Amino acid sequence: IMEDLDYLYNKNLQKGKSKKEESTQATLIDPPDVNSCIKGKIGDAVRNKQMEECLRKFQEVTGIAIDFEYVDYYRPHKKVELKNEEGIDIQSLGSGYEMFFSILYGYILAKRSKEQIIFLIDEPEMHLHPSLQEELIKFLLEASKETQVVLSSHSTLIVEQLIAAGFQNFKILEKKNNEVIEVKQLQAQKLPTITSAEVNFIAFDRCTAEYQNLLYDRARDLANCNGHTAFSNWILSKDKSRKQVAWTKSTSVPPQQLVIDVCLRHLFHYPSNLSLNGCDINSEIKDSIIFLRSLL
Repeated sequence: IMEDLDYLYNKNLQKGKSKKEESTQATLIDPPDVNSCIKGKIGDAVRNKQMEECLRKFQEVTGIAIDFEYVDYYRPHKKVELKNEEGIDIQSLGSGYEMFFSILYGYILAKRSKEQIIFLIDEPEMHLHPSLQEELIKFLLEASKETQVVLSSHSTLIVEQLIAAGFQNFKILEKKNNEVIEVKQLQAQKLPTITSAEVNFIAFDRCTAEYQNLLYDRARDLANCNGHTAFSNWILSKDKSRKQVAWTKSTSVPPQQLVIDVCLRHLFHYPSNLSLNGCDINSEIKDSIIFLRSLL
């Protein structure tokens, strides 16, 4: 960005050709003597007899005069820092702010120049707070109406926000044998409202108890079953081979045979129950999620 500003600065210093000089090249106007102004403000505070003597002696021996230069005339932005109101430069504010400013500047510059720009952004969530991720996605969605945006991400929040905005052009990639291949499109949404739990599954193949519970409640509502026993029987009416487990709510109540999906739901609401001891809970949750999704 700063190099671009230096380019524009030097371009604006160029004189136009006069009628008598049409065959000559444009020359540079003498830039403003900024260093003299700065020396009068801060330079005198650090210059002392020892420094003056050193500069004089250096010229005497080498024949070359040197002095402090606070600003490079032709690269005045080389050491310029963008700072906030507290004097903190943008780099120290965080990589996320720096990245967003670069994206914003490139976009505005392309628009004003009437040039096309393509955004290729890799994992913006690495440097952005979730609230700033949301603001970035809002900006990119607006920019995508006239600019191509390619974004790679591992962020559930970003995928969730894109889905909520109606974005559909997702590509799920997987690395095999050191090669990245396209695996599949985003899986179908089964819940009426997009949730982080569902995004974790349809985008990143993560199976969570939270998602199993949400699918369970949705399926039970659609089956119009008032109780868990009734829902267990309803599932068996759909799949007679569905795995059943002896569920014991308490020591005073006899065990009850319920389908694994109901028992998994109970497991997280009644953690003291030992009915699923010895089961591979993660595998059972994944199987239940796939099964419940097939019912919706």
